[in-house]
Amino acid sequence: MDRVTIKNKAKEMIRGNKWYIWKPVVIITLLSIVLSACGVAIDALLGFVKETTTEIMGTKVPLQTTGPFTSIMSFIASLLEATFTVWYSKYLLDFTRGVKNEFKLGNYFEFLKKHWVICFVASLLVGLNIAIGFVLLIIPGIMATYGLMLYSYVIADEPTLRVTDVLRKAWELTKGHKMELFILMLSFIGWEFVAGLTLGILYIWLMPYMMVTITLAYEALKGTTK
Repeated sequence: MDRVTIKNKAKEMIRGNKWYIWKPVVIITLLSIVLSACGVAIDALLGFVKETTTEIMGTKVPLQTTGPFTSIMSFIASLLEATFTVWYSKYLLDFTRGVKNEFKLGNYFEFLKKHWVICFVASLLVGLNIAIGFVLLIIPGIMATYGLMLYSYVIADEPTLRVTDVLRKAWELTKGHKMELFILMLSFIGWEFVAGLTLGILYIWLMPYMMVTITLAYEALKGTTK
């Protein structure tokens, strides 16, 4: 995997396409925020939201309890996020393969209806594996993170796979390349720092750059493993 070539190609591809890459992220993020806010609002109207206090090390700390609608909407938002991660990977793969599909919520919801189970379960298992890795030691956590980081692209390419096969394929895909992926992501640290200094404005350019780079890295590794 040639890191420099991949990053240069990503820069070329995002030129004039930043909003195309940002648009689905903005819309789904706003949708998740609205859902969560609606849950809190409904609980507040029905009197489920209550202000209480709890004592921590002798100090009273204010605590707000919420009701069932907040939990339900949070779950739906999590489901949207897990499914969107995979759908967005497919969106980016199509883009890097020369196909620009205009984002429509209807198309996304159709994908969600068909594949939400594998997306949600895979997301949970990946998160669990990474968490266990970091509980054991930092190195296993990093190995799990980069060993499974491309799982959403595997599902995007083969949505009919079983969850166990998805995780196995994602792991095999990064076999011998985890350090390369680690260095690839590490190469964005400087840009992340500068983006912070610009109060996040630089992310308008940086996010598409990073996402297309990761997508191209998947394509490169997939070509290597064939």
